[in-house]
Amino acid sequence: MTPGQTQVHFRFTAPTGDGAKVSLMAAPNGDEVFADSRDSGDGTATCVGRDCSFAASSLTAGTRYRYRITGGALGGTARVEGFVNTTASGGTTSYSMKFTPPAGLGINDVVVEHGATVGYGTTEPAVTCSIGCTVTLAGLPANAVRYLRWTYRNAAAGTVASGRGERMVQ
Repeated sequence: MTPGQTQVHFRFTAPTGDGAKVSLMAAPNGDEVFADSRDSGDGTATCVGRDCSFAASSLTAGTRYRYRITGGALGGTARVEGFVNTTASGGTTSYSMKFTPPAGLGINDVVVEHGATVGYGTTEPAVTCSIGCTVTLAGLPANAVRYLRWTYRNAAAGTVASGRGERMVQ
Protein backbone atom coordinates (compact mmCIF):
# COMPACT_ATOMS: atom_id res chain seq x y z
CA MET A 1 0.00 0.00 0.00
CA THR A 2 1.05 3.55 -0.53
CA PRO A 3 0.70 6.46 1.92
CA GLY A 4 -2.91 7.62 2.19
CA GLN A 5 -4.29 4.14 1.58
CA THR A 6 -5.64 1.56 3.99
CA GLN A 7 -7.59 -1.69 3.90
CA VAL A 8 -10.66 -3.32 5.40
CA HIS A 9 -10.73 -6.95 6.45
CA PHE A 10 -13.90 -9.06 6.41
CA ARG A 11 -13.95 -12.49 8.07
CA PHE A 12 -17.16 -14.47 8.49
CA THR A 13 -18.92 -17.81 8.09
CA ALA A 14 -21.53 -17.86 5.33
CA PRO A 15 -24.91 -19.43 6.23
CA THR A 16 -24.85 -21.88 3.32
CA GLY A 17 -22.48 -23.42 0.80
CA ASP A 18 -20.03 -21.81 -1.59
CA GLY A 19 -20.41 -18.49 -3.30
CA ALA A 20 -20.84 -15.94 -0.52
CA LYS A 21 -19.91 -12.50 -1.85
CA VAL A 22 -18.34 -9.45 -0.29
CA SER A 23 -19.13 -6.22 -2.15
CA LEU A 24 -17.59 -2.86 -1.36
CA MET A 25 -18.06 0.61 -2.87
CA ALA A 26 -17.06 4.14 -1.92
CA ALA A 27 -19.97 5.95 -0.28
CA PRO A 28 -18.84 9.47 0.62
CA ASN A 29 -22.43 10.76 0.85
CA GLY A 30 -23.70 7.79 2.83
CA ASP A 31 -26.70 7.17 0.59
CA GLU A 32 -25.14 5.24 -2.29
CA VAL A 33 -26.82 1.94 -3.15
CA PHE A 34 -25.64 -1.10 -5.08
CA ALA A 35 -26.82 -1.22 -8.69
CA ASP A 36 -28.31 -4.71 -8.42
CA SER A 37 -30.43 -5.53 -5.39
CA ARG A 38 -30.19 -9.24 -6.27
CA ASP A 39 -26.40 -9.24 -5.79
CA SER A 40 -25.44 -10.49 -9.24
CA GLY A 41 -22.31 -9.11 -10.80
CA ASP A 42 -21.23 -6.71 -8.08
CA GLY A 43 -19.17 -9.02 -5.85
CA THR A 44 -15.73 -7.76 -4.98
CA ALA A 45 -14.80 -11.25 -3.76
CA THR A 46 -16.54 -14.62 -3.93
CA CYS A 47 -15.76 -17.08 -1.14
CA VAL A 48 -15.13 -20.79 -1.51
CA GLY A 49 -16.70 -22.82 1.28
CA ARG A 50 -18.50 -21.34 4.25
CA ASP A 51 -15.46 -19.76 5.92
CA CYS A 52 -14.50 -16.53 4.20
CA SER A 53 -11.66 -14.12 4.78
CA PHE A 54 -11.25 -11.12 2.49
CA ALA A 55 -9.12 -7.98 2.72
CA ALA A 56 -10.02 -5.07 0.46
CA SER A 57 -6.68 -3.34 -0.17
CA SER A 58 -5.66 0.04 -1.57
CA LEU A 59 -8.69 1.86 -0.16
CA THR A 60 -8.54 5.60 0.34
CA ALA A 61 -7.90 6.43 3.99
CA GLY A 62 -10.50 8.66 5.65
CA THR A 63 -13.29 7.52 3.28
CA ARG A 64 -16.72 6.00 3.96
CA TYR A 65 -17.45 2.69 2.20
CA ARG A 66 -20.69 0.75 1.91
CA TYR A 67 -20.36 -3.01 2.18
CA ARG A 68 -22.69 -5.93 1.52
CA ILE A 69 -22.16 -9.57 2.39
CA THR A 70 -24.48 -12.10 0.78
CA GLY A 71 -25.05 -15.64 1.96
CA GLY A 72 -23.78 -18.09 -0.59
CA ALA A 73 -26.49 -20.31 -2.03
CA LEU A 74 -29.18 -18.15 -0.41
CA GLY A 75 -28.11 -15.22 -2.59
CA GLY A 76 -29.96 -11.98 -1.98
CA THR A 77 -32.23 -13.49 0.65
CA ALA A 78 -29.45 -13.53 3.28
CA ARG A 79 -27.71 -10.19 3.16
CA VAL A 80 -25.88 -7.94 5.59
CA GLU A 81 -25.23 -4.33 4.62
CA GLY A 82 -23.61 -1.46 6.41
CA PHE A 83 -20.98 1.24 6.32
CA VAL A 84 -17.36 1.26 7.37
CA ASN A 85 -15.22 4.36 7.72
CA THR A 86 -11.52 4.02 7.02
CA THR A 87 -9.21 6.07 9.17
CA ALA A 88 -6.32 8.09 7.96
CA SER A 89 -3.40 5.98 9.07
CA GLY A 90 0.12 6.14 7.90
CA GLY A 91 3.57 5.06 8.71
CA THR A 92 5.07 1.68 9.16
CA THR A 93 5.45 -0.83 11.96
CA SER A 94 7.16 -4.11 12.70
CA TYR A 95 5.82 -7.53 13.66
CA SER A 96 7.73 -10.29 15.45
CA MET A 97 7.02 -14.01 15.22
CA LYS A 98 8.53 -16.55 17.63
CA PHE A 99 9.18 -20.05 16.28
CA THR A 100 9.87 -23.30 18.14
CA PRO A 101 10.38 -25.99 15.49
CA PRO A 102 9.27 -29.58 16.11
CA ALA A 103 12.05 -31.68 17.66
CA GLY A 104 13.70 -34.54 15.81
CA LEU A 105 13.08 -33.31 12.26
CA GLY A 106 16.54 -31.88 11.56
CA ILE A 107 15.24 -28.37 11.03
CA ASN A 108 17.96 -25.86 10.15
CA ASP A 109 16.13 -22.59 9.41
CA VAL A 110 12.79 -20.89 8.82
CA VAL A 111 11.74 -18.72 5.87
CA VAL A 112 8.84 -16.26 6.24
CA GLU A 113 6.81 -14.89 3.31
CA HIS A 114 4.27 -12.10 3.73
CA GLY A 115 2.11 -9.70 1.77
CA ALA A 116 -1.17 -7.82 1.52
CA THR A 117 -2.80 -10.80 -0.25
CA VAL A 118 -2.54 -14.59 -0.08
CA GLY A 119 -0.09 -14.28 -2.98
CA TYR A 120 2.38 -12.96 -0.36
CA GLY A 121 5.01 -11.15 -2.49
CA THR A 122 7.83 -10.62 0.01
CA THR A 123 10.22 -13.36 1.10
CA GLU A 124 12.45 -12.64 4.08
CA PRO A 125 15.98 -14.10 4.27
CA ALA A 126 16.23 -17.49 6.01
CA VAL A 127 16.83 -17.33 9.77
CA THR A 128 18.71 -20.09 11.62
CA CYS A 129 16.14 -21.81 13.79
CA SER A 130 17.20 -25.31 14.87
CA ILE A 131 15.84 -25.02 18.44
CA GLY A 132 13.97 -21.70 18.34
CA CYS A 133 14.16 -18.20 16.92
CA THR A 134 12.36 -14.90 16.48
CA VAL A 135 11.78 -13.34 13.07
CA THR A 136 10.98 -9.62 12.97
CA LEU A 137 9.30 -8.19 9.88
CA ALA A 138 10.12 -4.48 9.60
CA GLY A 139 8.70 -1.69 7.45
CA LEU A 140 5.16 -3.11 7.29
CA PRO A 141 2.23 -0.75 6.59
CA ALA A 142 0.65 0.17 9.94
CA ASN A 143 -2.94 -0.92 10.66
CA ALA A 144 -3.08 -3.37 7.78
CA VAL A 145 -3.73 -7.08 7.36
CA ARG A 146 -0.66 -9.13 6.44
CA TYR A 147 -0.89 -12.68 5.16
CA LEU A 148 1.95 -14.84 6.45
CA ARG A 149 3.46 -18.18 5.43
CA TRP A 150 6.42 -19.83 7.14
CA THR A 151 8.46 -22.83 6.09
CA TYR A 152 10.84 -24.87 8.23
CA ARG A 153 13.74 -26.22 6.16
CA ASN A 154 16.48 -28.82 6.72
CA ALA A 155 20.20 -28.34 5.98
CA ALA A 156 19.62 -29.12 2.29
CA ALA A 157 17.05 -26.27 2.13
CA GLY A 158 14.25 -28.80 1.68
CA THR A 159 10.82 -28.13 3.17
CA VAL A 160 10.19 -30.09 6.37
CA ALA A 161 7.02 -28.40 7.65
CA SER A 162 5.09 -25.23 6.92
CA GLY A 163 2.18 -23.12 8.10
CA ARG A 164 0.29 -19.95 7.28
CA GLY A 165 -1.94 -17.37 8.88
CA GLU A 166 -3.10 -13.79 8.81
CA ARG A 167 -2.57 -10.99 11.28
CA MET A 168 -3.71 -7.42 11.70
CA VAL A 169 -0.44 -5.52 12.12
CA GLN A 170 -0.87 -2.46 14.35
